Amino acid sequence: QHIMKYNSRARIAQTNDGQVVGFAMFDNEIDQEQLREDARYIPPEKLKKIVDEKPFVFLQLLLMDPHFVASTTQGNEGNEWKKELVAQFCDCVVKNGKIAIARTETANESEIEFYRSCGFFTMQDMGVPSYPSSKGADISVLAYTPLGKEGTAEIFQKLYKMGARF
Repeated sequence: QHIMKYNSRARIAQTNDGQVVGFAMFDNEIDQEQLREDARYIPPEKLKKIVDEKPFVFLQLLLMDPHFVASTTQGNEGNEWKKELVAQFCDCVVKNGKIAIARTETANESEIEFYRSCGFFTMQDMGVPSYPSSKGADISVLAYTPLGKEGTAEIFQKLYKMGARF
């Protein structure tokens, strides 16, 4: 099921009997603080274009019902539901001509591998420097486009050269 409210979108995974087993929320995100800093150096028309284009769609939350996933009869099925939610998120991103971004703790190797299995690449995979989160957490940023590793890396390397930081 797809829902939209307050410029955020969500996909809700439900079993045939209506049990909600997962949830993915995503939206465009603009770092207002960074924009204020950049506003001193970027001409107003270029700044407006950046804001209007909002090239990135961020996967803000990806939650699965732990009872559903841990169930001995549905454990693998729970992981498939999670993967399907990410696939639907990516389909929405592609449909709208955007770039998908997901974040996870750098120490959470299983989550990083999960996103890689869904077609995402880390900044390191793409040869793009990654910077510490402004919130102080050690976060890995992963990106998805339908262009594969080389095409996605090319986009992110160009964005990095233009001053974007991930």
